[in-house]
Amino acid sequence: MPKDPASQMDSGVAKKVALLRRYLDGEASLGQVAAQANTSLRTVKRPLTPQELAFVLTHRWRQLGLTLDQADFTDAQAVASIVRITGGNFRLVHRLFAQIERVLKINGLHAITEEVVETARSALVIGAI
Repeated sequence: MPKDPASQMDSGVAKKVALLRRYLDGEASLGQVAAQANTSLRTVKRPLTPQELAFVLTHRWRQLGLTLDQADFTDAQAVASIVRITGGNFRLVHRLFAQIERVLKINGLHAITEEVVETARSALVIGAI
């Protein structure tokens, strides 16, 4: 992943990323972001593009006080697990990171590993029961 994924995007994707950034930074609710995007996020079924996902993951790593480095094997494994689990679904990425943050805090860890991601996933209810 590039150091600054936002710099690699076309203007349409960059606008969407700016909206995602406002939501992730707590500056806007999901409803406000959807209204600004002129769409209901509930009806949008497409997964995030690789550039959008790279941006979201980089941003979430930073929110946890960590740095995402794709050259680092541990980070690359964690990213691969997140992509596999979420399929690029923005809401699922958001839910998974809430659990990742919880796992890191409870266990006093300072790195997102594949094991942390899998532990966080086990706390999620995904799909129909």
